[in-house]
Amino acid sequence: MALDPSLTEFTTASPILANYDYNDLAEGTGNVEFYGGTTKELTVVNHILRRGTFFSNWNNRFTQAAVTGGNAKRIDLDFDLSAFKNAQVINGTGYVYIPVINAGNCTSYAIARVRKVSATGAESEIASATSETTNTLAEHIFAMALTIPKTPIATGETLRVTIEIWALSTSGNTHVGLAHDSNGGDCDFPSITNSITAGNSYLKVNIPFEINL
Repeated sequence: MALDPSLTEFTTASPILANYDYNDLAEGTGNVEFYGGTTKELTVVNHILRRGTFFSNWNNRFTQAAVTGGNAKRIDLDFDLSAFKNAQVINGTGYVYIPVINAGNCTSYAIARVRKVSATGAESEIASATSETTNTLAEHIFAMALTIPKTPIATGETLRVTIEIWALSTSGNTHVGLAHDSNGGDCDFPSITNSITAGNSYLKVNIPFEINL
């Protein structure tokens, strides 16, 4: 007896919905995780975002800054995706994870900003979040949610995640450090006694893309 056409190989294959988990479907978005890291060509260091882990330039896996006096922005880095080859829409709740470390007498916090960048380089801020403040001398990961409004990204445009580290000194000169090792290795800072250990040095951001079902 012939097989019912509704059960042929074309209809018994797993439906495309199987590519998304329950939370994706409930929210109507698919969160894509990107890792922040660096490349270097001659003397030019590029801060980039890529899916999956990858080796960052060894000497640029972290950033350290001196801290003296009152609260001020000490580190300001832009991490960019490659230009989009297909138009997309982002919308929903994203997340960012920022590994930092303080030297003695340092208090710090982080601000994360998500921006759309046009083909000509013009920036439009989409979302931002500010962390709690910490003065711990051990490694610390700021984890923050990002409320991202519905935003179309056209072909040729891209996304930029800006990480700012703000810090103050309670006494004398000190330092603050930010890790962005996209392969998750140890980060030993020249002027900070403690290090950010392997597995905790990832700078990660989750961006919610709309699912077209």
